[in-house]
Amino acid sequence: MLKSALASTDHDEPASPTETPAEETAGTSDVDGIVTTEEEWQAFYAVTAILSEEVAPNRVVIRDAKSLCAILLDNTNRQPICRLYFNKGHKKIGLLNEEKVEDRVAIESISDIFGHADRIKATVRRYEAARNATAAE
Repeated sequence: MLKSALASTDHDEPASPTETPAEETAGTSDVDGIVTTEEEWQAFYAVTAILSEEVAPNRVVIRDAKSLCAILLDNTNRQPICRLYFNKGHKKIGLLNEEKVEDRVAIESISDIFGHADRIKATVRRYEAARNATAAE
């Protein structure tokens, strides 16, 4: 009965597009069937390379889940850089705009991520600008 009550509340409120549900953030190992694939790691390295001019590479973190693989700034769900959707036979990258609304774009290969470098950098610049504004106050 408790499970059914909890399940009904999960469907009443959709998850925020900027936060990954807790049960999907188990990490990058084989926990609950979550395995970070070689392609996901390669995509993470590509994003880290793109952002190397903007932020220190150790601030860019990968967090895998069953349905997506998130690349985050400072290991926080509140600062998603992009999301990878590689689990259903096709590859898509979720890029975020100023309102953190995600635009899923199909890619053929990992190298296609470099074609979206400007959008990826713009996302991190927005986070850094907000961080600097808060620090200045």
